[in-house]
Amino acid sequence: MHGFLVRWTYLRNAQRAYLKHAQWTYLTQSRKGLLILLKPLYLLVILNTPCVLAETVDSFRHDKDQPPLRVVLQDRKPVGFFHEGKLRGLLVELLNQIGHSQNIALDIQLAPYSRAYQMMMTAKSDVTITYDFIAAHVESPGAVFLPFTKDLKTSLYALEGNDIEIHQPSDLKDVPIGIARIMVPMQGKGLSALGANVQPFKSGPHLLKALKAGRVNLVVVLDDTVSISAKTMGIHLRKVFPMDKVPDATSSVKLVFWFNGATLGTAAKDYCQYFKQGVINLQKTKVLNKIYIEQYQYPPGDSLMLSGSSNSLLSCVNKKELIKR
Repeated sequence: MHGFLVRWTYLRNAQRAYLKHAQWTYLTQSRKGLLILLKPLYLLVILNTPCVLAETVDSFRHDKDQPPLRVVLQDRKPVGFFHEGKLRGLLVELLNQIGHSQNIALDIQLAPYSRAYQMMMTAKSDVTITYDFIAAHVESPGAVFLPFTKDLKTSLYALEGNDIEIHQPSDLKDVPIGIARIMVPMQGKGLSALGANVQPFKSGPHLLKALKAGRVNLVVVLDDTVSISAKTMGIHLRKVFPMDKVPDATSSVKLVFWFNGATLGTAAKDYCQYFKQGVINLQKTKVLNKIYIEQYQYPPGDSLMLSGSSNSLLSCVNKKELIKR
């Protein structure tokens, strides 16, 4: 972009010099005036054409005629949902801020997790957000990933007023525990090995509804989202036992952007870099934090999406590099 501005400024100055000379010549040679006036304009068009083409290639994301980037999110509160006909949610706000910062038009769509995954695998979407342990098993040639959160810790929670106590892993035997289906491979097996009565549910909201109805005594929830998730359901939760004390259970995850190589091709790497810069900008401005606090009553301090992330650790990686992390 800088190179284009330099070339444009140079050519603009050259045009002005030619026009000034041509106007003087027109006064002294009226018969040839029209031809002389047209020459610098013709020259400007010829010289400027490569610059315009270069700008189009180097900054394709600024092309207003290009179709928006198709982004699919899981349809659930507080991630993404419709409120009074308006698309809202923590990840929706994150995407909107990145799109605005990097001048990228986004077409954000909501779908159940299984459908969102299929949309990516069948080239019906360009970008999604998922957990790192899921992305590490994606069979998507050319896919690029951008981990952008701190390690998100999980714990077992009970309804406020439920006096259940868990002091050691063996106390979980026969306890009905609810877990989102997506988290079963990561944490469900460890709980089952202890003899817990693990019950998978379709999503977070279904999980909390089951807890509220008394179908389970405990639920596995991300510590960073527990307050806003509980508020969404109109309940109060009490932390009972941290998952990092459960053997054979992964207690923390990261969220990652998944850029679809099947639809974006080599541009997947470019978009990943733009999103990376967008995240860095949000870390500096704290705009997203303000939105979370004011519009979602999210806990003060660094936001879920950016807290603990270091610019030096933000990097676009392929599947092999993601697995190594």
